[in-house]
Amino acid sequence: MSKIINSETLSGAFLSLLGLATALYANAHYDLGTIREMGPGMYPFVLGLLLAICGAIIVGGSLVGMVKSQTISVDFRALFMISTGVLAFAYLIDVVGLVGATFALIILSNLAAGGINLVRAIILAIAMSIVSVLIFGVGLGIPIQMLRWPL
Repeated sequence: MSKIINSETLSGAFLSLLGLATALYANAHYDLGTIREMGPGMYPFVLGLLLAICGAIIVGGSLVGMVKSQTISVDFRALFMISTGVLAFAYLIDVVGLVGATFALIILSNLAAGGINLVRAIILAIAMSIVSVLIFGVGLGIPIQMLRWPL
C-alpha cells in the first residue's frame, strides 16, 4: 500500500523532527551553560534548533507551493522490513555475533523487495557477513564477537 506524499514536505518534516529531538536531548542530558561560558550541550542544542528551523522552512515552502516538487511513493512494506532488519541486527549482534546479525539484516532487508530470490539473498548474506568480518574484525580490529552460539 503506497501513499503519494510531497517529497519536500516529507523531508522537511523529518529534518524538523530530527532537529527538535536533538535539541531536546541535548537540553535534557547536557549542561547548556551560558552564552559567555557555553556548556557541552550548547552546540548540539543550537544545531538541533537550526535544523528544526530549516526543516520548517522547507515544509512551509513546500506547502505554499513555492517549490515545484516531485511526488514520491512511499512503500510502507519496504520501510517496515528494512527497519525490522536494522532492529534485528541491533538485537542479534550481542546474541549471535556479527556474522549472524549481518545475515539476519541482509535476509530481512531483501524481503523489502517483492518477489525475493531466496538463493540470491542467501549468497548476498554470506558475502556480506564475510566482508563484515574482514572489515571490522581483521581490518579494523574491533573487539566484537564474530560468531556466537547462543545455546
